[in-house]
Amino acid sequence: VIDSFLSSWQDLSADLDSLSARSQLMERGRSLVDMFNHLGTQLDSISHDIDIHIESLVLRVNDLAERVAALNVEIARALARQEPAADLMDRRDLILDELAELTGGTVSYTAEGNAVRFTIGGFPIVDRDKTYKLEVSLAGPDTEFMWKSSEGDTPQTIANMGGRLGGLKTAKDHLVQDFRQKLEALFNNIVLNVNAVHEDWPPPGDGIPFFTYGSTGPHLGSVEVNPDIVADPSKILATLTTPGDVAHKIARVLADGEDPFDQTVTTEPFVETWTSMIGELGAKAQKVETGVVTQGLLVKELRNRRDSISGVSVDEEVAQLIRQQHAFSAASRVITIADEVIDTIINRMGLAGR
Repeated sequence: VIDSFLSSWQDLSADLDSLSARSQLMERGRSLVDMFNHLGTQLDSISHDIDIHIESLVLRVNDLAERVAALNVEIARALARQEPAADLMDRRDLILDELAELTGGTVSYTAEGNAVRFTIGGFPIVDRDKTYKLEVSLAGPDTEFMWKSSEGDTPQTIANMGGRLGGLKTAKDHLVQDFRQKLEALFNNIVLNVNAVHEDWPPPGDGIPFFTYGSTGPHLGSVEVNPDIVADPSKILATLTTPGDVAHKIARVLADGEDPFDQTVTTEPFVETWTSMIGELGAKAQKVETGVVTQGLLVKELRNRRDSISGVSVDEEVAQLIRQQHAFSAASRVITIADEVIDTIINRMGLAGR
């Protein structure tokens, strides 16, 4: 779209009196505005979706914390009564795995070994039978996770959130926000440079702005092609007196990054800036995808090692069952033989001795 907008100024500079070239330029200007506004809307939608996801996961973390605390109590009671607690511990381990996946938190066991503490960035979410609330603030420019010790206390910021919540924070606060800022800066530079030439070239000019801002100022969604130009494309300036025509000057500004007035190259050409932004975004996406795969393999390996130490081996359990079955069969055979021997002694030898 930026290329098309640039080409339209070049076409107009080749035919300065063409009304059709002006009409095409106006439409491509509107397409340019629509593209940037659409991208801005998409980024807003992505940020909103991330916010909703973060809020739901925070609720999930608090629910899981309550369940871990309850299991801590149940396990302690079972052990005190010398009752089996393995199933309860397995359930707790599964919940702790999910908590770690969501937050990147750490688990520590109490001295007695029957209860756990789960901490996020040094703040306890579960401590034996007690739980503490995880909260999130989405109002500011950055996502903030907070820990509250009790109702009425001032929440404290958790600086190092990890896991899925930390990943969502990074995606929103850095990837989405950074791309939006660069997108907005690029569009504003296009608007300001085109307007500078269209209004004031050669100075002092008496033209009108090609683009206009809404009441919210220079932001995505507030820019439009000047309504006067939309109503009458002939108001697009293409030529004035020397040292050059307006259309050619704007084409140079867009294509070469040339300063509108002193003819020095002060910025990267807008088309190259756009291409560079898309390439950088693609590289970041590929890096994230590679990281996800690598982390997944690492987690799988760690789980396999953990299970090999503390988990249940199905093959070993089956082998043990077979050994026990053989032992039971052998014992049954011994009992059967003993019964037969006793029967022989009592019933047969007894008769012979009468």
